[in-house]
Amino acid sequence: MILILSENFDASTNKVIDWIRFFGSKVIRVNETDLFDSVTIEMPDNEKEIEFLKSYVLEIRSYLKSSKNELPLITENHVFGAMQTNFNELQKNLKNYDEQIKNTYNTSKISNLKKKKQQYQILIAISIKQLALIKQKLINAEDKYLANTNLYKKGVISKMDFYNEETAFRQKQMDVENAKRTTTDQQITLLNLAQELSDLEFQYYENERILANNIQANLLEIENGIENWQQNFSFIAPVSGKLVWLEKIHQNQFIEVGKSLFAITTNNEKFIALATIPANGFGKIQTGQKARIKLNNYPTYEFGHLEGIVSKLTEIPNENTYQVEITLKNGMTSSYNKLLAFTPEMTGTAEIVTDDLRVIQRIFNQFNKLFDRNSNPNASVSNSSSN
Repeated sequence: MILILSENFDASTNKVIDWIRFFGSKVIRVNETDLFDSVTIEMPDNEKEIEFLKSYVLEIRSYLKSSKNELPLITENHVFGAMQTNFNELQKNLKNYDEQIKNTYNTSKISNLKKKKQQYQILIAISIKQLALIKQKLINAEDKYLANTNLYKKGVISKMDFYNEETAFRQKQMDVENAKRTTTDQQITLLNLAQELSDLEFQYYENERILANNIQANLLEIENGIENWQQNFSFIAPVSGKLVWLEKIHQNQFIEVGKSLFAITTNNEKFIALATIPANGFGKIQTGQKARIKLNNYPTYEFGHLEGIVSKLTEIPNENTYQVEITLKNGMTSSYNKLLAFTPEMTGTAEIVTDDLRVIQRIFNQFNKLFDRNSNPNASVSNSSSN
């Protein structure tokens, strides 16, 4: 929530408000002639409610992953300010989801349809076997009918006996057709049952999926609200450690934007120093080189210096300077074996040993410099360049 005080009908302020609302923030505008009693910024009352929401969101997500747990529904009253609507919507969707899961009517109906489908499959299998037997009887009846036909033509059997055998043969043909129709009807019924079962299962699981998605959306909205609260009303340290104030502040004091108020001292024993090195001679510096750091707060003749190793170099200069990261190999223990108290933003000077040369090599390097200077008396060092 952002409170803006402005002149009446100030066009520039309108543009600012449109820009703020574009990013989803709420705005209260008060003109110079407006009269009002108070402005209430709706947020959770305290950090306890925020911590409750955090743990509750994790509990809901755990339940959605594994429905073996009992659905966590809240019965006591809570006040969450601007997040109250989202929380109430979450509770409503959770109750609907719980009813969907615990309602046995649809699940029992699905179970009964599955059993009915299995029974029809068994019935169809029996009908198919019966059809095979009836077909075999038809074959036998046909053979007998053909034999009786020859006998009737030869006058061996009477016409009445022949008609009786023909009637028996035609009945077997009708039995086969009736068995085929029965099997077809059963297969159609089985298909209808399968479709009904599929529709019921789809509707059941679709309702469950919609409710679960609504719950996930509610959780995301609550998590966004928690993040907004933390950004506006809390400070979260990136590392664990001890809070150290960099200066004294008092209530209602004006604080400049970007000003450092406190620092975090870590609990580990790894200390890192940052040194600013001029561009001239930076090419000699490499990782792994030794460094000596003399702190301004601790005179070298009394406390000694800190020893470190160059651990990191920046590749891009900033205003003709480079930044070097130095790891203190002995921590805050000095060369005099004294443990120096650490305070944030300690300052001092750093000496980096670029070449560990023997004395004879240093003498020759000095002769080389003199030789180069004498061989070219007009030579000079300049930052300007000629075209």
